[in-house]
Amino acid sequence: MSSLAFHHMPREMQAETLASMHAALAPGGALRIADFVGGHFGGPGEGMLVGDLTAAGFENARTIGQFRLAFGKVTLVGGERPRA
Repeated sequence: MSSLAFHHMPREMQAETLASMHAALAPGGALRIADFVGGHFGGPGEGMLVGDLTAAGFENARTIGQFRLAFGKVTLVGGERPRA
């Protein structure tokens, strides 16, 4: 789980972090990221983050939900490390 951290990272660091998360997860493990997207506070676009999950090797990358905080919209995205 990552909560409100990705919007602080440069794009290159986001990709490196996703690759490290993928490597650290056991096969079948799940990743969930809650963060500002769509340009809020410099966060990546929603589709961009889902695409980045796919590029890092996660399957079933998708938007799971959204909610609002007093200072912006937060989107929850996720994916799983393949079992085999």
